[in-house]
Amino acid sequence: MNRNTKAVARTAPMPSAMPLVVASNDVRSETALDRLFSVAVSMTGQGKRVADFLLAVWNAEFNGAWDPVDLWMVDRSISDDMFAVLKELRDTRSYPCSEKYGERFADLVDRWRADRGDEEESQHAR
Repeated sequence: MNRNTKAVARTAPMPSAMPLVVASNDVRSETALDRLFSVAVSMTGQGKRVADFLLAVWNAEFNGAWDPVDLWMVDRSISDDMFAVLKELRDTRSYPCSEKYGERFADLVDRWRADRGDEEESQHAR
């Protein structure tokens, strides 16, 4: 892992259209997020699909979009958790990346988007 990748992951811009706080009291969505993070760190097909989903939730412009077809490419319980997170986003109009989740999102960038740091550096060097 490139040392500069962590810096890029930690400083990835958040879109400014929505509040940057977790406004939820919904324990189910937090539990779903915790379970999704547990899957996303595994270097498996499901792990990659869940990581793509979570990283798109955090910042799709920087981390790439998520393909909804992935809902039928993961176990049903995982897709249920994805739906819980989407519902929470809709209902609260806020990101699930407070202090509780910020480091976990950054760790996913390190794990699944390590090449992003090198791309960003080369673009800034021009």
